[in-house]
This record gives sequence, structure tokens and C-alpha cells, in this order.
Amino acid sequence: MVLNLKDARRSGEPLTQVFTPTLKGSWEKRYREAEKLAYAPHIYAAIGLLRQVNVVLTEFTVAPTAVLIANRWNQPRQFTWWHRWQINRTLCYLIAAQDILNPSEGQIEAANKRVEVGEYVPALSRLLQELADQHPIEMLSSLFGFGFAMSELKRYPQALEAFSKLLSILQRLIPAITDPEVLARSNFGLAFVWFEKGIALAELGQHQQAIDSWDEALKSKPDYHEAWYNRGIALVNLGRYEEAIDSWDEALKSKPDYHEAWNNRGNVLVNLRRYEEAIGSYDEALKSKRDYHEAWNNRGVALVNLRRYEEAIDSWDKALNIKPDDHAVWSNRGLVLVNLGRYEEAIDSWDKTLEYKPDADEAWYNKAYCYSLWNHVDEAIESLQRAIELNPGYREKAKTDSDLDNIRSDDRFKALIEEDSDSA
Repeated sequence: MVLNLKDARRSGEPLTQVFTPTLKGSWEKRYREAEKLAYAPHIYAAIGLLRQVNVVLTEFTVAPTAVLIANRWNQPRQFTWWHRWQINRTLCYLIAAQDILNPSEGQIEAANKRVEVGEYVPALSRLLQELADQHPIEMLSSLFGFGFAMSELKRYPQALEAFSKLLSILQRLIPAITDPEVLARSNFGLAFVWFEKGIALAELGQHQQAIDSWDEALKSKPDYHEAWYNRGIALVNLGRYEEAIDSWDEALKSKPDYHEAWNNRGNVLVNLRRYEEAIGSYDEALKSKRDYHEAWNNRGVALVNLRRYEEAIDSWDKALNIKPDDHAVWSNRGLVLVNLGRYEEAIDSWDKTLEYKPDADEAWYNKAYCYSLWNHVDEAIESLQRAIELNPGYREKAKTDSDLDNIRSDDRFKALIEEDSDSA
């Protein structure tokens, strides 16, 4: 390292440019030395695994995790108390020699063996549950970190286990707290864990249980707008629309500029056919986030239901100014334009749909009936053929669609429609 620093002075390079490779080489050398010890690779792997899932590094988390890894790596050899003792002995040495429980940058990576989290999740989850029974207070941070990591990895059953265990510990500890400031912080933490448990339950499709979890969060923190918001989504999934609106109204009391809540509120009001109120909700969303293209699109849908077609087109144009590649908005725009008899503009809209989604069979079918209404027979036949190629189900629909009456007598149309029965 001294030579490297001298070289840096001579070359004028920043010291960090020569310092980092030297450290890396040092850690690799120290790992090669440690590797000679029994089960050192397993301990390095255990630390790497636990860091990936936010578990605090302690002797009582690392050692059993190393045992878990050794069991997997060394199958089918039987793992005995002697091997466990060897792991503990090696861990003690690495703590003293390398401060392994407080690893520096590059220290664990020197082993050059990344452990894949996925294959260890079920076993590691069971292990952490056992450790939480033995060391409840010390495991609080680890349980939350692991639960959050599992949610990020979409391993919701394990996230649920972690948050449930954490809550059982907190509910035993909090009643004994007498300091008001500590109690307030603890109740906030409790609310956050209930919230995360609710997210895991909702992702598992357990919507009522998720609502119950968020209700618990709201007992500790009544202005928890994220809990009110997600509660509303769960209520929609249960078909309880009025209650969902009430839940979002509570979220908006705490956070009036919560544009997602305004947008979802509007969507439910559309489902309830309360279109004017829905437009009011979308307008509120757009006050908070002017470039919210989903709200502009949804606003257009509500306006169509009120037969305010020109306003709907204007709303969709604003959505497309923000997100020009939204093929669904281009498709909706075309449907309204054809109803207004503006066939050429409708075709242009569906061409945009196909530009961004070439396999949009409904756009080809829409073009077919639009060309038919416009009396452009060749283009109508060609578009219908493309629609049927992408989705043969349109052959049956075309048989009775009155919008295609202008091309029904054409032999090419008859051939397209009869092709299915001929092949049968």
C-alpha cells in the first residue's frame, strides 16, 4: 500500500483511485487465508445472504445461517454437533481477525460467490422465526428488514410471517412503556408494521384481512393516508364501492393533493355511473398533478358517458401530449371520432394504435367497420382480413355486425366469412 501511495503522488492521481484496488487485493488475500479454516466459506456466504435480506449481523444470526448453508452445500453428508462447533469456532476467529460482523466494502465480495436468496427463503424464514423466539428484542430490526425484503422480492407468505412475528413481540413490549415520547415513537412503528402486513395480505388476495390490518394501523396513526388509500383499494376488490370512497375521503383529509386517491375515487364513481362527480375527482387529481395522463384518459371516459364527445377528445389529446405511445387512448379516441362521423380522423387514431401496438386486432376491426361506414370497400376488406388473421373470433362477429353492411355483398367479404366453415 505504501508503494501505491508513492505512485499516486508521482502520477498526481487521486489517492482513492489507487487505494481501492489495493484494498480489494487485500480482502482477496485475507479471504484466501480464511478459506483454509473449516467453514469460513459458509460464514462468508451466510453474511452475504443475510445482508441481502436486511438481517442484522450477530453471532446468533450468522452461525445458524452458516449451518443452514452448510447443510445445503454438503448434502447428503450428515451434519453433526461437531460441525456446528467448528462453525462457531471459525466465526469467533473471523470476528477477532477480520471484524467480520461489520464488513467493509468489498470484504464479503472477496469470496466471489453470491448466494441466491430464492433457494434459501423458506428455510431462512423458519430460522428467523426460531431466533425471534429466543432473542425477541434483538430480532426486531431483523424481522422488519426481512419482511420488507420479502415484500420487495414478492415472497409475500414469508413477509407475512415476519411482520406477524414482529407484531406479536411489539404488542407484548409496548404496554410496558411509560415514557410518552418513547411510546409515541413505538406506536408509530407499530402502525407502520400493521401497514406492511396489510400490503402482504392484499398481495395474497386476502383483502378483508388486509383491511383489518390497516384498521389496526389507523388506531395508532389515524391520519395514516397510505393506510386509508390502500384500504380503499381492498374495499373495491370486495365490491364495497361506497366504503372505498369514504376511505379515500379520509386519506384526502390528511393529504388533499393525493392525486392517486382522487383518480381512484373518480374510477369508482364512474363504475357507480356518477359521472359528474367522477369528473370532479379527476379535475382535483389534475390540480395536484397536471401531467397525470391516467386522469386525463379516465376523465375522457367519463365525458363520453355524458355524451360530451368533443370534451372527451380534448381530454385524451392532453393525455397523449404527455404519453404519446398510449395505444389504448388512441383507440378510445378513434371510437368517439367514428361516432361523430369523422372517419378519416378515426382511422388516423387507430393507425397510431397500431404504430405502438402492431398486434392490436381490435384496431384492425375498428378500421374495417369505419371504412365500411365511409364506403371505402377495399380498405374495409383488407382491414377485416388483418383483424381475422390476428383474432379468428372476429369472423363470427362480422356475420351480424350492421356496421359492415356496406361490404356484406362483396364476394371477398363472403369468402372471409365462409372460410371458417369451409375449413371445418
